[in-house]
Amino acid sequence: MMQELEGLKSAWNALHQNHILPPDEIRTALRGKTQMALNRIKRSIRLESGLLLLATLGLGLFFFFYHDPIQHLFMGFMLLVALLSGLYYGAKYRQLSSIGLDGQNLRESLQLLIRTLERYLKIYMYGNMWLAPIGALIGFYYGFTLQTPQNQLSRAYDWKIMLIAGLTALLLTGLLYPLLKWYLRKLYGRYLDEMKTCLAELENPETYEAES
Repeated sequence: MMQELEGLKSAWNALHQNHILPPDEIRTALRGKTQMALNRIKRSIRLESGLLLLATLGLGLFFFFYHDPIQHLFMGFMLLVALLSGLYYGAKYRQLSSIGLDGQNLRESLQLLIRTLERYLKIYMYGNMWLAPIGALIGFYYGFTLQTPQNQLSRAYDWKIMLIAGLTALLLTGLLYPLLKWYLRKLYGRYLDEMKTCLAELENPETYEAES
């Protein structure tokens, strides 16, 4: 009898220490954690969109003060990238906002959120890595044309100049990669990890800790 009582006491202590809650309470707590992570991600998207808008307005002003065709070509490329980025931000923001976290479909909603964010971050990463060398080459030749007399612009096609431009683009792209990884981790990655943790705890309630 004493052994049975000790066994029940040990089980109760283990239950208490692990903070195991009823499924409904766990679901409510995880929904709150997920909503908080989602709100922070949406806030990051709004912040980036605002900075992008300011940068776009700044670039647009160049069209009013500079009339050089080469400068217009460079600024036009930057404005096109900014426009496409803004449209992408808006589409992803609306998509994330459309995913509801209420009702009994929290597991499905979490899975959809995680897939959407992973796809968003992958496109973000690869898109910037593709644009980086293109932007670096355009910037290099833009600076080259500014510093080179008009009658010597044909030097831009010299293999040495092209080699320098290519190496510069590769170097800047290589430097951008770890910086971009850190940036995405800071703004989005940790909140995506929180959602993955919530999904794991939802699927395995015994791993949930009330103080987490």
